[in-house]
Amino acid sequence: MTYFAKITAMAITATMIAGPALADDFKRIRKEADFRSLVVGKTISAGSGYLTLHADGRLTGAGSQGALIGNWKWSRKFFCRNLNIGGKNIGSDCQVVKMAKDGKSVMFIRQMGKGEAKTYDIE
Repeated sequence: MTYFAKITAMAITATMIAGPALADDFKRIRKEADFRSLVVGKTISAGSGYLTLHADGRLTGAGSQGALIGNWKWSRKFFCRNLNIGGKNIGSDCQVVKMAKDGKSVMFIRQMGKGEAKTYDIE
């Protein structure tokens, strides 16, 4: 087995072991009322960016590429948003939302749970 193959096999094994443990730390939010009580009105942040989801459906914040402005709504167990970053429309997306069991972070998974996952701290 080549060095690259060994490293790849170790990385896959580590992911398989750590993945379920990380997934167990979060629980999916399925109801709008739960989403509103746990996330709406709070500032969520990741790195140098932050975002606030307002009760009236507005979305505001700032990131490394400029101001974040948009709208959001809850639709059939998904958080759906339309977002502009630094004046550029990046489009709409509906996402699965999961809350950490400790309530300190929230995970958004793009493309109705089939895309990239991003975790934010709740302030």
